[in-house]
Amino acid sequence: MLTAAYHMLSNGTFYQDPGADHFDKRNPEKQLNRLLKRITDLGFDVEIRPRTATA
Repeated sequence: MLTAAYHMLSNGTFYQDPGADHFDKRNPEKQLNRLLKRITDLGFDVEIRPRTATA
């Protein structure tokens, strides 16, 4: 937090919140694996397949 404050004060910029889904968008494969492990730890079998395009 101090690093962010330092850069904002030294550069004269404002803080821009990257958003709640920042890490989801940054690495979707990692998010998928984390959620898949969580679901299987709860005792469910999961089959993952890509979504088909709808037109």
